[in-house]
Amino acid sequence: MSIFSQRFKYLRTSSGFTQDEIAKKLKVGRSTIGSYEQGVRKPDIDQLIEIAKMFNVDVGYLIGYEKGEKIKDNTMDEWIEAGESMSGKEREKWLKALKVLGN
Repeated sequence: MSIFSQRFKYLRTSSGFTQDEIAKKLKVGRSTIGSYEQGVRKPDIDQLIEIAKMFNVDVGYLIGYEKGEKIKDNTMDEWIEAGESMSGKEREKWLKALKVLGN
């Protein structure tokens, strides 16, 4: 299970939301939320930003970045790999955001 999936599930459950409620807020299927929590899928950058806003946390926190530290445990590699399957402008935004977080 990835850091994102652990933190996402923790934030959802500790806030008292069901997977269905979060799915409606994010305009995705409940199975997508389950996939995020199981570490099977990762959200795209826009979805990641929406999740961060929803729970009032930084995007960096969601993907394992702690203030003053580098991203740990191959997390950056996992997120870059997820971004590689994207195309066009979405991929550019994704990789740019990760580069900023990794520095």
